[in-house]
Amino acid sequence: MKNSELPLVSVIIPCYNHEKFIQESIQSVMDQTYSRMELIVIDDGSKDNSVQKIEEMRSACESRFEHFQFIFRENRGLSRTLNQGLSLAHGDYFSTVASDDIMLPEKTVTQLDVFKKDPLITAVFGAHQYIDDESKVVSVKKGAYREFSFQEIFYHQHDIPASSQMIRLSYLRDIGGYNENTKVEDWDLWLRLTESGAKLVYIPDVIVGYRMHDNNLSKDKSLMFNEVFNIVQRYKDKKGFPYAEYKVFKFYKIRPAKEKSYLLYLWFRLKYTLLYLAKSISK
Repeated sequence: MKNSELPLVSVIIPCYNHEKFIQESIQSVMDQTYSRMELIVIDDGSKDNSVQKIEEMRSACESRFEHFQFIFRENRGLSRTLNQGLSLAHGDYFSTVASDDIMLPEKTVTQLDVFKKDPLITAVFGAHQYIDDESKVVSVKKGAYREFSFQEIFYHQHDIPASSQMIRLSYLRDIGGYNENTKVEDWDLWLRLTESGAKLVYIPDVIVGYRMHDNNLSKDKSLMFNEVFNIVQRYKDKKGFPYAEYKVFKFYKIRPAKEKSYLLYLWFRLKYTLLYLAKSISK
């Protein structure tokens, strides 16, 4: 098959203060075994040497990719950065990788094979390995093949690594891209995709490296609670809303309390269970 007949895959790297990792992230996209790709790197107002590090790879990127674009601008946040990348993308499929994470070489080929087998699939996700600041593999998180429903995502009964996503670009544009009013843009997107009837699948292939460090957003339980709680409130009329809300309390209030005080944990567990029961009855 001629290269021009292959589907074009657009990869977006949003970068913010990752001078130590950004070149490795870009290199991981360059090392993909799939040939027809474009890369768009957007620096979201970094205050370190990220821009210089990216510029050092410009020539190599222009040689490797069908289209390469690097944008440096003032800080606007992750979702706005992703949406800018989406507006510039020319591909049939859309992937994004954080500037401190990496794609494993077979990621693109592996996911495209899944799309090819089932044209009804909208997005493909995969297993991931945790890496440290020196890019050493700490552990691997891998599950079985799975398809996700709206209700499973609503109830937090899922494990969808955002760093592994590949989505049909046209579908992503049709639902309006990423929500710019939240910092938990991935969960918000999975909800909107499945609510619209999209088919999301997880494959057991390890395709990305997710870097664990002190700055991971998921470690800020207070911020995560506020963002996720606000998202779930938009679905008050959905079946199972009280339970979905309870799961937010469970993940971001009840469980973290156990690390501080067992009495506080018991109190939160009783408090939010009673709240859940009261709302369930009123429904």
